[in-house]
Amino acid sequence: MMNKVFEVIEAQRIFNLDRSIFKIYIHPQSLVHAILKFDNGLTKLLIHDTDMKIPIFNSIYDNLNKKIHSKKLGITELNNLTFKKIDLKKFPSISILKYIPKKISLF
Repeated sequence: MMNKVFEVIEAQRIFNLDRSIFKIYIHPQSLVHAILKFDNGLTKLLIHDTDMKIPIFNSIYDNLNKKIHSKKLGITELNNLTFKKIDLKKFPSISILKYIPKKISLF
Protein backbone atom coordinates (compact mmCIF):
# COMPACT_ATOMS: atom_id res chain seq x y z
CA MET A 1 0.00 0.00 0.00
CA MET A 2 2.97 2.32 0.29
CA ASN A 3 2.80 2.78 -3.48
CA LYS A 4 -0.67 4.32 -3.01
CA VAL A 5 0.76 6.81 -0.52
CA PHE A 6 3.38 7.82 -3.08
CA GLU A 7 0.74 8.09 -5.82
CA VAL A 8 -1.37 10.46 -3.72
CA ILE A 9 1.65 12.63 -2.91
CA GLU A 10 2.72 12.60 -6.55
CA ALA A 11 -0.74 13.55 -7.87
CA GLN A 12 -1.14 16.23 -5.22
CA ARG A 13 2.08 17.89 -6.26
CA ILE A 14 1.78 17.44 -10.02
CA PHE A 15 -1.74 18.86 -10.16
CA ASN A 16 -1.53 21.15 -7.10
CA LEU A 17 -4.61 19.57 -5.52
CA ASP A 18 -5.78 19.43 -1.93
CA ARG A 19 -4.76 16.05 -0.50
CA SER A 20 -8.17 15.62 1.14
CA ILE A 21 -9.86 15.02 -2.24
CA PHE A 22 -8.02 11.71 -2.69
CA LYS A 23 -9.52 8.47 -1.40
CA ILE A 24 -7.76 5.10 -1.39
CA TYR A 25 -9.71 1.85 -1.60
CA ILE A 26 -8.85 -1.81 -1.95
CA HIS A 27 -10.05 -3.12 -5.31
CA PRO A 28 -9.38 -6.88 -5.42
CA GLN A 29 -9.96 -7.21 -9.17
CA SER A 30 -7.30 -4.54 -9.88
CA LEU A 31 -9.10 -3.35 -13.02
CA VAL A 32 -10.11 0.16 -11.91
CA HIS A 33 -7.02 2.33 -11.64
CA ALA A 34 -8.71 5.66 -11.00
CA ILE A 35 -12.15 7.13 -10.43
CA LEU A 36 -12.52 10.80 -11.25
CA LYS A 37 -15.51 12.85 -10.17
CA PHE A 38 -15.92 16.12 -12.05
CA ASP A 39 -17.67 19.32 -10.96
CA ASN A 40 -20.21 18.87 -13.79
CA GLY A 41 -21.57 15.70 -12.16
CA LEU A 42 -19.78 13.18 -14.38
CA THR A 43 -17.76 10.34 -12.90
CA LYS A 44 -15.24 8.50 -15.06
CA LEU A 45 -13.44 5.25 -14.34
CA LEU A 46 -10.04 4.40 -15.76
CA ILE A 47 -10.18 0.67 -16.38
CA HIS A 48 -7.58 -1.61 -17.95
CA ASP A 49 -5.78 -4.93 -17.47
CA THR A 50 -3.71 -5.36 -14.36
CA ASP A 51 -0.64 -5.26 -16.59
CA MET A 52 1.51 -2.17 -15.93
CA LYS A 53 2.65 -2.28 -19.56
CA ILE A 54 -0.44 -0.23 -20.44
CA PRO A 55 0.24 2.92 -18.36
CA ILE A 56 3.98 2.69 -19.12
CA PHE A 57 3.29 2.34 -22.86
CA ASN A 58 0.94 5.33 -22.77
CA SER A 59 3.47 7.43 -20.86
CA ILE A 60 6.16 6.73 -23.44
CA TYR A 61 4.06 6.88 -26.63
CA ASP A 62 1.52 9.50 -25.50
CA ASN A 63 0.62 11.21 -28.78
CA LEU A 64 2.41 8.99 -31.28
CA ASN A 65 -0.69 7.07 -32.41
CA LYS A 66 0.76 3.67 -31.50
CA LYS A 67 -1.35 0.72 -30.39
CA ILE A 68 -0.85 -1.88 -27.68
CA HIS A 69 -2.57 -5.24 -27.57
CA SER A 70 -4.33 -5.94 -24.29
CA LYS A 71 -6.70 -8.46 -22.84
CA LYS A 72 -10.35 -7.90 -23.77
CA LEU A 73 -12.45 -6.93 -20.76
CA GLY A 74 -15.99 -8.25 -20.91
CA ILE A 75 -19.17 -7.36 -19.13
CA THR A 76 -18.65 -10.31 -16.75
CA GLU A 77 -15.52 -8.71 -15.28
CA LEU A 78 -17.13 -5.29 -15.12
CA ASN A 79 -20.28 -6.58 -13.41
CA ASN A 80 -18.31 -7.82 -10.41
CA LEU A 81 -16.25 -4.82 -9.35
CA THR A 82 -15.79 -4.44 -5.60
CA PHE A 83 -14.21 -1.73 -3.48
CA LYS A 84 -13.32 -1.89 0.22
CA LYS A 85 -12.16 0.69 2.70
CA ILE A 86 -8.55 0.37 3.83
CA ASP A 87 -7.97 -1.43 7.12
CA LEU A 88 -5.38 0.85 8.78
CA LYS A 89 -4.35 -1.93 11.16
CA LYS A 90 -3.50 -4.15 8.20
CA PHE A 91 -2.01 -1.32 6.09
CA PRO A 92 -0.59 1.24 8.58
CA SER A 93 1.54 2.96 5.90
CA ILE A 94 -1.59 4.77 4.69
CA SER A 95 -1.54 6.73 7.97
CA ILE A 96 1.58 8.57 6.77
CA LEU A 97 -0.70 10.74 4.63
CA LYS A 98 -2.01 12.55 7.71
CA TYR A 99 1.47 14.07 8.10
CA ILE A 100 1.49 15.44 4.56
CA PRO A 101 0.11 19.00 4.26
CA LYS A 102 -3.38 19.03 2.76
CA LYS A 103 -2.48 21.87 0.43
CA ILE A 104 0.96 22.67 -0.92
CA SER A 105 2.36 25.91 -2.17
CA LEU A 106 4.34 25.48 -5.36
CA PHE A 107 5.82 28.98 -5.27
